[in-house]
Amino acid sequence: MDEVTLYERILGISDPWFVEHVELNADAVHVYLGYDSGMALHCPICHQEARRYDAKPRTWRHMDTCQYQTLVHCDIPRTDCPEHGARQIEVPWAQRNGRFTHLFENTIIDWLQELSINAVARRFNLSWNAVDRFMRDAVARGLARRTSPDITHLSVDEVSQKKGQHYVTVISNRQGQVVGVQRRRPAGNCLGGGAPRYQSRPRPLAGPASARCGRSLLEAAVSLPTLVEEAVPVYPSFNHSENRWAAVPSTV
Repeated sequence: MDEVTLYERILGISDPWFVEHVELNADAVHVYLGYDSGMALHCPICHQEARRYDAKPRTWRHMDTCQYQTLVHCDIPRTDCPEHGARQIEVPWAQRNGRFTHLFENTIIDWLQELSINAVARRFNLSWNAVDRFMRDAVARGLARRTSPDITHLSVDEVSQKKGQHYVTVISNRQGQVVGVQRRRPAGNCLGGGAPRYQSRPRPLAGPASARCGRSLLEAAVSLPTLVEEAVPVYPSFNHSENRWAAVPSTV
């Protein structure tokens, strides 16, 4: 197997995309991709066939090849759509307007479930903001795919946040899905602003399935109503990166 075929398999690309050539310099591997000029182009918005307008060069970071940083380069075609104008077509190895390949982003997400943002940033030579953006995007994608959770039984837990007496309340269901994450609230307000709001038909609530401490159980008992309305949840913004990340394992 030559290096062209190797990187086509690594990146998971096929016709009309292909690897043109691979270059190795002192500190990085450069993989150059191309698009078959004989294949028709389609507008990424209306999906109608359109003629080629031009191509814009783009670069993405991929997982390292042994000790060498790996960069993917490609001139992405743009369509000349009569309705939507010049639009860049989608690529199968990265998100639109992204600077990293899917495999690289997935690897960062896996590491974030084990290490802090700072540790992951040092490990992959990234900025704190770049790693935080990976986390935000992962949570947004997970919540967008999520359906209405089963809230017949709920578990309430308090997790220590950083140093000192700072706690985060995590509310989850029997299937392990996180349905609410918030900073600790006074007794009687366990399902405050950090929990999802529901609307639509009512559904009986059997009660809290478990709680890790007496205070959590007390808060759950005095704040959970007899009836909880069931529908698609509306999640408020999480104010802290740790809070957002707590919901990722059950949503991504």
